Amino acid sequence: MVGVPKLDWMKIKKSKSQRLFNNDNPIFYYNPHWEIEFSSYLKWKDVILEFFKQKKFYNLIFSPHPLIQHLSKKTGYELNEKNIVEDNILVDLESDQCLDGTYTSMADVYIGDISSMVTEWVMEKPRPCIFINAHNVNWKGNDDYYMWRFGKVVNELKEFEDAVKKSTHHNDFEKIQKKLKNEFIYSSDKSSSDLCARFIETKLSIPSK
Repeated sequence: MVGVPKLDWMKIKKSKSQRLFNNDNPIFYYNPHWEIEFSSYLKWKDVILEFFKQKKFYNLIFSPHPLIQHLSKKTGYELNEKNIVEDNILVDLESDQCLDGTYTSMADVYIGDISSMVTEWVMEKPRPCIFINAHNVNWKGNDDYYMWRFGKVVNELKEFEDAVKKSTHHNDFEKIQKKLKNEFIYSSDKSSSDLCARFIETKLSIPSK
């Protein structure tokens, strides 16, 4: 058991990353899933973008799964968010930062639907989560939606607005998030990267320095 080496990388990335916005306002990270039949992308993207256009005291990272862009021609939806120019909104559909942990490490509040990215979010550091129930799923008791236990689930705009406002002051789900992190993360005085390196050395019979 070696843990999650990517979390080591995210810590380094965060310490070396430049500011994403020219202010210290809360940063929200919207990361919809790529499978449209389950995703909040088509039904909620315009709603969320318009909300943050009007709320200049919040910052938004709009970065859906990269497959959203790759599948757009096949499924026939338009990526009109490409043209958005707002000081408080960063739109990223395909850069390395979509996947390398930059946004996960630098944001304050996660907004998503069914993406497993939320697990990485909690592992890095327990913080508020808002989940969009775009398809009116009866999710309670459904193990496919286990991650929704770690944040506020919203079904409509008013609930979303309230959740955003509250999330900047308190994380109501911190206790259960910490429980998840403790169950998933192996505690050691060495980093996951060091443990991985040692494991590889052992398998290859390389003498340890």
